[in-house]
Amino acid sequence: MGWATDLQDASFRGVQFECTATTDAYKKALAIHQAPYSNDAEIEDMGIDPRQISITAMYTGEDYLTWTNALEAALAQTGSGELIHPIYGILEVQVMSWQIQHDVENVDYCAISMEFVKAKSDKLSLFIPSATAQSIDTKTMLASPAKALETELKALERDDPNAFFNTVSKIRNGLQSAYKLINGVKNTVDDIASPQDWMYGLVNDVSRLASFDVTDISAISKWRSLSKKVQKIGDIFSSDDESQSPALRQAWRATVVTSQVAVAQQVVNLTRAEMAKANSNTSTTNINESSLTPPELAVIRQTVRQDLQQAIRDERAVTDSSLPSVAQINIYKHTADQIHAQIQDLIETRPPLTTTVVSYPSTTHLLAHSLYGDFTRSSEILRLNPNLENPALLRTGQELVVYAR
Repeated sequence: MGWATDLQDASFRGVQFECTATTDAYKKALAIHQAPYSNDAEIEDMGIDPRQISITAMYTGEDYLTWTNALEAALAQTGSGELIHPIYGILEVQVMSWQIQHDVENVDYCAISMEFVKAKSDKLSLFIPSATAQSIDTKTMLASPAKALETELKALERDDPNAFFNTVSKIRNGLQSAYKLINGVKNTVDDIASPQDWMYGLVNDVSRLASFDVTDISAISKWRSLSKKVQKIGDIFSSDDESQSPALRQAWRATVVTSQVAVAQQVVNLTRAEMAKANSNTSTTNINESSLTPPELAVIRQTVRQDLQQAIRDERAVTDSSLPSVAQINIYKHTADQIHAQIQDLIETRPPLTTTVVSYPSTTHLLAHSLYGDFTRSSEILRLNPNLENPALLRTGQELVVYAR
């Protein structure tokens, strides 16, 4: 199926015509900033100019002039009109120009070249529309590896009690080391023979440590610290230790990467709560008040996706056919899409980021008032520019990251 079999009857304002050629032109709107006597320029992408449509129509036959006059009258009318594009269908366009050509060698025939501009652009989705998941089911990420490890432990308990005792002791020691790394205390004794219980318990205990209630360090610094601790937990069972079973390595790998996902999910939930609180507060209209800026949220998203990608690589390297590696890879891929969509929604909730140049000596309060008419948004400027040396002394020509107006 292609354009040759799906062409529509072309018309403008209800006047039909035969179409011989169409050209659709797009042009980027670029703002070029260049200093005098400089070969370097700063180019700012301002979007896409209105779409321009060129159509060549023709009429032939004894009544060609009647149709030509009708189309010319339609083109001469003021305002926008409905164009039936032979390929793209119904479009609301403005007429720019038209030309009517007669040829002595073609009797009862004329060609009409028309130029249109489409003022409103269509909202095209780059991906298949889908609802963003409010939460990620971490139990699903742990289910298959936990089941495989449980099956192996039962087989060892039946066939080789000594190996079973050594494996259970190794897992228990690993859990104790993990809780020491996160400065946590385990009040209950886990049933090591039930991997899903202690795996899910460790993931929950790690995710509870993600919070924004800090005074001396920023939220992104606290997340980085917790993320590094989770990475160290992954080193407890080294993948180079050949004495460890593939099932144990897979289960521990799933526990570590699920912990990273759970921490990111907690960050998403806390950010959502902050935005909802700021939006419901009638005393302020600042919806940008949150502990994490869009670039910091993007860093969290990228890190988690890299961890999931590494887990996928490790799963692809598994040679044991009894382990659910293929199914686990699909779960990791789906989780990566979910965490990406969740954080992207948070980023797009705020206005887009841009840069501004300080035009005169100022402070962050004066700059916030100049940009937004609200000096209380100075704290927002400080969060977006953590390397700002002195908020009370902004120099002329200094470039800062701010939200668009």
